[in-house]
Amino acid sequence: MKAHLPNPRPFALALLTLALALTAAPLNAQDVTVMPPAMFELPNRPAPTCTPPSMPKIWKPEFPAKLRNTTEPGYVIVWQDIDENGKCLSYIPHGSNAVYEQSVRDAYFSQQNTPAQQDGKPVSSSSWVGVIFNPACASAKTPDATPRLLKVTPIFIASWQLKALPNESPMLRGTVAIAADGSATNLKLESSASYAQDVQPAIERSLTQWQFAPARKAGQPVAGTLTLGFVLSVAYAAPPTTPSTGDKITKPAKQTSNAGDKPPEPVKQTQPVYPAAMRRSNMVGEVVVNFIVDTDGNVESPQIVRSNNPGFEQAALDCVLLWKFKPCLKNGKPVNTRTQVPIVFHLGDNDDVRTAYTTPQPSKKQTAKMPEGLRYDIAPEARGVIYPVYPYEMFRNGKKGEATVAVFINSRGVVEQIAVAKETAPEFGYAALAACEYFEFNPALLGGKPTDAVITIRQKFDSDSPFVADEDRDMLRLEKKTPQKIIAASKLDAVPKRTVFRKPSFPLAAFAAGLTEGDAVVEFLIDTEGKVRLPRIVSGTHPSFGYRAVQTVANWRYEPPMSQGKPVVTRVRIPFHFSMKDTAPLSN
Repeated sequence: MKAHLPNPRPFALALLTLALALTAAPLNAQDVTVMPPAMFELPNRPAPTCTPPSMPKIWKPEFPAKLRNTTEPGYVIVWQDIDENGKCLSYIPHGSNAVYEQSVRDAYFSQQNTPAQQDGKPVSSSSWVGVIFNPACASAKTPDATPRLLKVTPIFIASWQLKALPNESPMLRGTVAIAADGSATNLKLESSASYAQDVQPAIERSLTQWQFAPARKAGQPVAGTLTLGFVLSVAYAAPPTTPSTGDKITKPAKQTSNAGDKPPEPVKQTQPVYPAAMRRSNMVGEVVVNFIVDTDGNVESPQIVRSNNPGFEQAALDCVLLWKFKPCLKNGKPVNTRTQVPIVFHLGDNDDVRTAYTTPQPSKKQTAKMPEGLRYDIAPEARGVIYPVYPYEMFRNGKKGEATVAVFINSRGVVEQIAVAKETAPEFGYAALAACEYFEFNPALLGGKPTDAVITIRQKFDSDSPFVADEDRDMLRLEKKTPQKIIAASKLDAVPKRTVFRKPSFPLAAFAAGLTEGDAVVEFLIDTEGKVRLPRIVSGTHPSFGYRAVQTVANWRYEPPMSQGKPVVTRVRIPFHFSMKDTAPLSN
């Protein structure tokens, strides 16, 4: 797939070609500082007593060339789990800018560690690392400079506030006054989000632990202001309760925390198999998988959080489902723990590599022609991509086509509006819409600052499309020639258990049509490996509900259906109810 800037309709952008990505080297005055690892000190939790793990001094991300003209400092907080042998079990970077996040991911991949120490013995641990990116204008070597960021700490918010926040690692932008002595005061958040006022005290508390170097004029420290992105991290806690007159104060509900006394330890952690087709095409990618480690140490309910190349998703899931852990211990007892890990597929020192999706960079002339408020000099970068589902009737009848979708991406990288700009058939338009709504982006940048943008995404549907698998063709032949080999659910030994799940969200196309709820029924085959094949719409109160449901179940997976002890192919129907308040399948 390739992305193209949109036609003038409906977003009024007249850009037909795009320049190559900017490749200028970063300025020498720009620099990156890696803070030493520190143990998590969560609110209302006992402080950890072990010595943090350590890292080699040679680990250092590069300052991104894309941001060579930025005037704002940035930072990334890396959450990491290190076992007693120094092996990284998981790492999750959350940054004030997605470009900085990617730089950290690229550098962190080959990192080695010295484990944490407890009473002189190596132990597993959860810790964090701060990585600070200072721009050229904040150089410590020039007589005139803007304020410089020296030290950061995580900004923790309570988990009960999550429903009000936009995503797992929300970020708010704001300005602070940096006095001549380096102290930070007068925080002003730029966001009008409803939760900004609630989390401002947490940001202000954290700022008391941050360190800044003041601005300089002719070598002398002076007061100045600094604009920053503040990354919010989640601390698991129960919400406060406010009793009404005559009520008793209710104790907070019992929480299952993701942080136990001892995190899960891998017993068996096999490496993923690099898909042959991806290797032949020099394709690379990253898949982020979320799963539960149960009390027996088994992996349960894995979900693809995001991937920048769907061709690696199956290999990542196959790998994770084979892992085995010592379960998390809380107060000495095993508990279920949700874990998230990135699985990186790379080709060593090979420089001739490709990703599944790229957005060309605009030239200066093209940027100047963009409408006010939609201008960018660094295009949005896809961090989460999903393949569309070939509409069943079109696939069955051998009909080819394509659709181009115009996508409005806000300054947080979220797809906010979407519309079909061109289609060869309505079925292809709706299928492309359903897939593009799942995309996630690093936001576009203008002068180093996140901004809104509009792009178009072209989806082609034919036999050469990467999402058409040989197994899909085999299932289609089976349906046409020997349908009796598809075993009815009533003849199965047991109802297949769903092992991989993705929950649908409310379709933007339905919202644009003024709908607040709707229904759909989809049908699909489960093959002998438990994979969903040939999903199709049975009914829907609006086309977008049916296509959204089909796109959702295409990524599900089950235990292999069995009949008389042998794996078989079976047919399943699932009803969905969509609501602006909550959306879910009505059965498993």
